[in-house]
Amino acid sequence: MKYFLTIVSLFLVLQLQAQKQFNASITYARKTVFENKADSIKYVKMNYGTDIMDMIMQPVKEKYLVKDDSVLINYYYRSKEILKEMRLSTKGRLQIIDMVSGSTYDSKDWSYNKYKRFKSYKRIESEDETILGRKCTAWVSKRKKGWRKVWLTDVDGVLPKTKDAEIFINNQLVLKQVTFINNYQQREKLAVAIEVLPEVNFAEMIKKNTEADIKWKYEPITENNELNDNKIKVGETAPDVYYREVLENGTKHLYESTQKSKYTMLEFWGTWCMPCLAATPKIKALRDKFDIDQLSIISLNSRDKIEAKVKKVIKRKEMNWQHGYATDKLISIFNDNRTFPRVILIDQNNKVLLIGNPHKEIEKIEQIINGELGKL
Repeated sequence: MKYFLTIVSLFLVLQLQAQKQFNASITYARKTVFENKADSIKYVKMNYGTDIMDMIMQPVKEKYLVKDDSVLINYYYRSKEILKEMRLSTKGRLQIIDMVSGSTYDSKDWSYNKYKRFKSYKRIESEDETILGRKCTAWVSKRKKGWRKVWLTDVDGVLPKTKDAEIFINNQLVLKQVTFINNYQQREKLAVAIEVLPEVNFAEMIKKNTEADIKWKYEPITENNELNDNKIKVGETAPDVYYREVLENGTKHLYESTQKSKYTMLEFWGTWCMPCLAATPKIKALRDKFDIDQLSIISLNSRDKIEAKVKKVIKRKEMNWQHGYATDKLISIFNDNRTFPRVILIDQNNKVLLIGNPHKEIEKIEQIINGELGKL
């Protein structure tokens, strides 16, 4: 009996190996739909300052490159369909490759576990569709404040067993997915093309798209080594952090500004950040209202990769104040949740008076400088 089971197991392994691996390029169109205008405004208010980048620049399409046991996901945003982000899904991990900085970091999967388990889905035959010439069966999984529908189809070949690629369920390919969230927002993803994937080296492709000439500007600075990474809070004393200058070849430190100005404002921004660029006119207006002895402004650039682009934006938008690069140490201390844009107001005693989004806080900062809010 044991010999028989061994033969059967070997036969199954050989049969699996003989099957053709599913290697393909799949392009999905993306869109977000709201029930009405009030719901879209609700979404904006809920996500302002945290998911605002996704709100303004949601992917116009996603391209999945499926190869053996890996899936490379390309996210193209509305702005001229520029490749904004890559995600590499393999057996053991899901990584995000930032197209701006070239950095790679592990990502958590935020999908509801229920939506990953095929047992939670129920058949809805009335909604079966033919997509890209393939017959798809419709399924739905419900939760308290929403649901997800998927349209599945069989493929010729073995699908890769990747982590959280979100296009495989029950060893079938997802050609359409509709998710209804919090009873007012509907996200749709529809396959619009399936093509044969030519020989491609994922590592070379990632390297080509993440080449940077200012990566070293964000590397640790020796003078900051003794500082801890604790997140600063309002009312605490800001440490004397050092930063590399953008427009000059040197380093400066925070207390240089706090010693000569009554108030110093730090801004965390990037040329890739639409809300940051939208906040620049407000910061510029603030700069024009106060002399340097009243207010210093230091904009700390984050996650860019081309130095010429950073300098070009600073010049074009007339950002006439100090500029530096934000290392991980600075971000950990002043912008731990990595929300952009971010401003921190510090007084002459290095006390943190305010932390927030410039779109919301510029008026309050002006009132503090004018002494209209009293002593904080």
